[in-house]
Amino acid sequence: MVFAHSKTDWGKLPNGAQAGKQKAGRIIPMVFVTNSDGDELIDVITYEELAEDPRKAARELKKFVKEQQVSSESEAKNDAPAEQEELLAESQEWTNLQGKSITAAIQSANQQQVIFIIKDKPITYPLNKLSPDSQEKIKALLIASE
Repeated sequence: MVFAHSKTDWGKLPNGAQAGKQKAGRIIPMVFVTNSDGDELIDVITYEELAEDPRKAARELKKFVKEQQVSSESEAKNDAPAEQEELLAESQEWTNLQGKSITAAIQSANQQQVIFIIKDKPITYPLNKLSPDSQEKIKALLIASE
């Protein structure tokens, strides 16, 4: 969240916020919603929208963001599909201590945790919460990769 004075801080605002101010006009205060690096405008919520129904404004923003699947270029680079990186293990079934199973690839692991890749997203999980069989398979993978 950025608080800015429209006269003195205008040049310091990220590009996305500057675009938002141009879109919304001279209504102050307003909320600029940008991607994480501030370069792209996602939406503007004006004071009138917030004053009228703040919950509705938030719901509409969440819906818009979800529909647009907004991300910055830098996030897109960091969130590139895991298949582009070398995997420790291809997608297979893993089971936790409660008997629940998932199907996931493994990006990396150590003696404390494993990073599963599920739907192209890295998920860190404590190794000691996996079943003994799954733990042994991962430990064997670590030995084989040395």
